[in-house]
Amino acid sequence: MAYLESLCRRRGWRDPIYETYRSSSGFTALALVNGREYQTDLAYESENIARGNVAMRAFMVCRNFSVNGGMLARNGVVQGLPPSISESTVEFAKRVCNNITLRREELQDLEENSIGVSNQLRDLLSLKQQQASTIEAKLALKRADESLIQGRSIMLFTIVTIIFLPLLFMTSVLAMHASVFAMHASVFAMNASEFETPTGGNS
Repeated sequence: MAYLESLCRRRGWRDPIYETYRSSSGFTALALVNGREYQTDLAYESENIARGNVAMRAFMVCRNFSVNGGMLARNGVVQGLPPSISESTVEFAKRVCNNITLRREELQDLEENSIGVSNQLRDLLSLKQQQASTIEAKLALKRADESLIQGRSIMLFTIVTIIFLPLLFMTSVLAMHASVFAMHASVFAMNASEFETPTGGNS
């Protein structure tokens, strides 16, 4: 046992744990070293002899730990197996697996729901865009109607202007006094006579 404890200290492992079992044929022992179990394959006369034997077996395997990952089959008994898992641990692992399965199903449902909501939002956005396009088309038609009305008003104003502008001009001309025309005519004749060139001269 001293050799095994010294090996554990050199390698930084915890001290080995021993368990002994008594039966009608004698004593058997089990040692837990670095998370692996080592046990005797025979029954011995005393508890100390059984512990010493299992310690020697564990030491012989652990000193060359690279052989089969610390396991050795001898006399039909595999030495260096990991310790057995308790039933409570197995039940806990099963519950954890069931919870993981349920959570996975819930996540799948959430993913499907999110995809459905995304598709609905996409459809709603498309409807909103179509509604906006319809409203813009109605406003464009309204502006076109207003432009048509304004064009007709301008055309009517232009027609009235074309008709009444010559009449206003003629009315203005006929409303002037005749004496003013005569005075302007005499002034024009005098100015014209001043600029005439004389036709006769001294010979």
